[in-house]
Amino acid sequence: MRLAYDARGNLIERIEPDGGRTKYEYTPRNWVKTTTVQGDGKAYVTQHDYDKVGNEVRTVDPRGYETRREYDALSRLVQVIYPAGNREWFEYDENGNRTAYTDGRMNRTEYSYDRYNRPVQTKDAKNGITTYAYDRWGNMTRMVNPLGHVSHYAYDELDRLIQETDSLGYVKEYRYDAVGNRIFSKDPNGTESVYEYYPNNLVKKISMKNGTETKTLEYWYDEAGYKRRVRDDGI
Repeated sequence: MRLAYDARGNLIERIEPDGGRTKYEYTPRNWVKTTTVQGDGKAYVTQHDYDKVGNEVRTVDPRGYETRREYDALSRLVQVIYPAGNREWFEYDENGNRTAYTDGRMNRTEYSYDRYNRPVQTKDAKNGITTYAYDRWGNMTRMVNPLGHVSHYAYDELDRLIQETDSLGYVKEYRYDAVGNRIFSKDPNGTESVYEYYPNNLVKKISMKNGTETKTLEYWYDEAGYKRRVRDDGI
């Protein structure tokens, strides 16, 4: 995959390995104005409109269908109106935490927070409750889903996640270098990923190995740190 940027650092073109292209146009304020996907000899254009503070209020897809978004005085999304007329609603507390979400079928999900604005409970439309617990430093250490299944999370002395254990006992592991870059991970399937970095700490290569199969992702950047190219030589 190849990426191109304008002088302001905006992504203006993405070229996929199969030759597919996506182009982006911007407003003078660097908000995406149009997204054009090219394929099959055709161009599919999506238009984006904004209010005066940069909230996206209207999207028109390549077929001409319009999606509208409404915001409150604090620029928080409160309603989405889809082309067919179905809607979504969002509610917030005085601290800006989202307290409720209602989908187009009137299914309501509610969220509760502690005094530090950390989520402590989620109640879904069927009254299923998920709870979250934290250590003294604010790291989430435990999650219990509506079925009572418990997941645990462990951290090192620098508050970096080093282990996740789900309710079935499957474990994910992570390791880091001296400056905090993740250099190794292992998932429950046994896939081991090794991360390499440039001197400026941008990801250079990720090598993923499971048994005899290996997949490698390599990344190239320009002087400003914008990703220019991605190579995937995996199976």
